[in-house]
This record gives sequence, structure tokens and C-alpha cells, in this order.
Amino acid sequence: LVRDGVTAQIDHLVINRFFQLQIVETKHFASSLKIEEDGSFHRYDDVSRAFVPIRSPLAQAERHGLMLERVLQGVGYHPRHFGIGPRIEPTIQTFVAINTEARIIRPSGLDTSRVMAADRFAEYQNSTMNRLYGGMRQFLVLGMVPRMLSRRAVERVARQLVALHVPRPAAAPIPVVRFGQPQLMPMKKVAGS
Repeated sequence: LVRDGVTAQIDHLVINRFFQLQIVETKHFASSLKIEEDGSFHRYDDVSRAFVPIRSPLAQAERHGLMLERVLQGVGYHPRHFGIGPRIEPTIQTFVAINTEARIIRPSGLDTSRVMAADRFAEYQNSTMNRLYGGMRQFLVLGMVPRMLSRRAVERVARQLVALHVPRPAAAPIPVVRFGQPQLMPMKKVAGS
């Protein structure tokens, strides 16, 4: 995404029907990732056999979250609950997913739960959705539906965001996942390609 001359290269974006947008920054480390009490990140370097400082991938994801918030405000798209009622404001969450073989060394006094192995993110997603949808049962029994978007509205938001994507000249099609099955969206022809 590009906004006001600033670029955000979001690795993965998950949008659910509660208008939660989850930014997932992915990193691949050969062996270990260490998070210090002050929130600084280090990766293990096999050559020097020591931990070396790296830029915080969590801070990177949070910057992308701020950019996404600005983009959503600029687009002016805040969908309504099933097309009626008050507009639903987005909730933006940020995560870091690393390869499953890497070890995460965590400090004891700092919440690092948003940094996880990639396979744990899927588990997190499932438990979050079960909690959200499970809490809806009482509303459904009463014939009410809490603030929730239609699948169409979620897809519309996703397509608007994809339309703002500035692809590299040799970029591959962007996959859009619907109902757990990957689908490829056709790319628009970029001038000069």
C-alpha cells in the first residue's frame, strides 16, 4: 500500500466478518529469535554463533497497522452492519509469524503473545473465531445478529484494498482466500508491462 508517499509492504492481511483486520508480518529465521525485556529483537547468527540485533518485526507490523488505518480513512469505507444501521469501525491487530522450526526465546516480564510460530497463528485464528461466533449463540436464539459484516462486505473491503496494491513489475497474482479455499484474482494489467 502507498499513502502520502509512504509504503507499507503487508505480508498477510486477514479480514473477518467482525471487521477485524489482522496484519501478519512473516519472518524466516534459521534457528532462534530472542526477544529482550525492553522489547528489542535479536536473531541467532550461525556464523558468529551469537545473537545479533534486528529491527523489531512487531514494530514493523504496527507501522503497517497505522498505515492501513489511514488508508481505510482515506478510502472512507466503513461498512454497515448487514448494510443497515451504524457504520462498523475496524479493529486492527498486528502479529509476527515465524517459521515453525525456529525457537522463540521470550522474556518473562513482557507480553510477546503476538509473536508466534506460523502454525500457531492458525490455531489462534480458530480459537478467536470460535470465541466470537460462540458468543453469538445467545443473540441468534433471540433473533438478533450482533455487529457483523456480510461475506459480500468483507469481500468488497478486500477488493478495495487489493485495488490499492502497487505491484512490482513481475508480481504474481494476489491470492484471495474465501471459505478456506485459495482462489486467484486476475491481476489488472500494469502500464508498461
